[in-house]
Amino acid sequence: MKLDIVSLPHPILRKDGGEIVGRFETHIGLVIAKETILTVSQVLHNEAMEKLITDGKAVFFVDVSCSSTMYRMGFELPGDGSGQIRIDSKYLRDTVVATCLIIAKQDIPRYKNAYTTDFFDGQTFTVHKGEILGYSGSDSFEVTKDWETPGSEGAFFMFYKHAGKDVKYELGSDPILIKLPEEDYENMKKIKKSEDLKRVFISLYVYPAMLWVMSEFLSEDRSATHNHRKWHKKLTDLMKEDRMRRIGVSVENIPELVQAIFDYPLTNSLNDLNNIVDKITFS
Repeated sequence: MKLDIVSLPHPILRKDGGEIVGRFETHIGLVIAKETILTVSQVLHNEAMEKLITDGKAVFFVDVSCSSTMYRMGFELPGDGSGQIRIDSKYLRDTVVATCLIIAKQDIPRYKNAYTTDFFDGQTFTVHKGEILGYSGSDSFEVTKDWETPGSEGAFFMFYKHAGKDVKYELGSDPILIKLPEEDYENMKKIKKSEDLKRVFISLYVYPAMLWVMSEFLSEDRSATHNHRKWHKKLTDLMKEDRMRRIGVSVENIPELVQAIFDYPLTNSLNDLNNIVDKITFS
């Protein structure tokens, strides 16, 4: 949400005052790990607005949104405008925007403030619950993620759950997203933790995904759409390797190319399953 230009039926307090006398500033500290932590400190200089907050009629508010994951959440802050916002980093990827506001917590009839011009002298406004009273700007930051799925010299995929029943792939991101139904996602996490099932995990989830990715990669019509992506550049480099050239970089050889990328997971996963069966048999 970008609010650099705001058109509302009433004046709002901005960072530089604008139409209302005073100042509203926000300072944000940031830590990104498994949790993304925003430490927010707000500075407000406007008596009418301060009284509204003290009386519980208005509140400091931070809107956090991420277009890559469609995450969006609003956070109220204490009366002094300072506090921490904690978000599980799995919900964030690439550019995240934090928009800092003062909003009405209830309907405010006959709202009046000290204005910088006589245009609004003597005027009052009806402000409804949830409407913006102050805007101190938007900060954006990047949340990068380690690529979770093993591959040749790194990984190509990251997993995400969704409410649907089908497995879906999203090429328009770095890394490529494999979207799983919620139950599949929970089962996948259990499998992924087991070293004995590592190559089974690749065969079940990664190998089928890469078959489709390679078909898109080798398509002249569709490949150009993604050639700015890191995964596309990584595949381009891989296909230049001697082992891939010996196989033959062509649509006909996609299954063999993908098996080579992941060190022949189908055969190895069968060996791993056989070992597990043997352990169960002799235990």
